[in-house]
Amino acid sequence: MPNLSVVIPIGPNETSIDALISDLTALTNLLEIICVTTDPSTPLPQHPLLTTVSFPAGRSRQLNEGCKTAKGDWIWILHADSRIPRPTTTKVCDCVCPDHSQTLFYGELAFIPPHPKAMILNAIGANIRSRSLNLPFGDQGFLFSKEVWKAIGPFTTAHSYGEDHLFVWAAKRRHLSIQSLERPVYTSARKYQRNGWLRTTIYHQYLFWKQAIPQFFKRDFK
Repeated sequence: MPNLSVVIPIGPNETSIDALISDLTALTNLLEIICVTTDPSTPLPQHPLLTTVSFPAGRSRQLNEGCKTAKGDWIWILHADSRIPRPTTTKVCDCVCPDHSQTLFYGELAFIPPHPKAMILNAIGANIRSRSLNLPFGDQGFLFSKEVWKAIGPFTTAHSYGEDHLFVWAAKRRHLSIQSLERPVYTSARKYQRNGWLRTTIYHQYLFWKQAIPQFFKRDFK
């Protein structure tokens, strides 16, 4: 079975990583967990496969450093506040194989409770967008082979946001398969709770369409 490197960018004052590391112990093909942190003093849980890499702030730069460091045949990028249930880790182990070396996988978006009740609408909308437009976001967890990384990496550093979104557009232009794991990846709703559900939802939609429309009209698909 091909082995797997998990890459997790860590922001300042991150406190949610312990639960995710615990979830990842269910992976039977796990080679390493690479936490790319902007602050070397950030406390991280003890795990025999965990490696800490320090890198200047910027999610796209952190992701590129983590993927460049990864030794596995496959890379799974997760947010630090993600939670991965056992059915999802089992499905990941099944998907990591040579037959899927030209596939970008993502999870079905779900939110960790408690959260605003309206968040169910965000999850439904994100999963419809992912399936109908083949446009998942990074909080759904991107799983891909080293071959895919060599074909469409690195993540762009030219934009202040949306490096995950633009990475998927690069996959679409290469006509790579973009598939759901058909299993959930849970993420935190803390920014919606902190900034307000409606305000945050509208802002994210604005950012999405601001990037998506120019990408669509480029029409430079190979």
